[in-house]
Amino acid sequence: MNRKVSLLFFLSLILLDSCVVLYKTQDIRNTINSNVDQTNQNYSKVKADYEQKNKIFETLKIASLA
Repeated sequence: MNRKVSLLFFLSLILLDSCVVLYKTQDIRNTINSNVDQTNQNYSKVKADYEQKNKIFETLKIASLA
């Protein structure tokens, strides 16, 4: 009896431990595309901010030399 319980417990542990998750390729592709789009939007905002700050810096640099 004790061996049956031990064997049942051991088999349950093995079956529960080997969990498999399946993903559809299209879902992964959509997630990657969404992440790329978000990254491009962030880059555009950072680039615009940099250009604005750089323009201000260059104006101040020229004004300080004059």
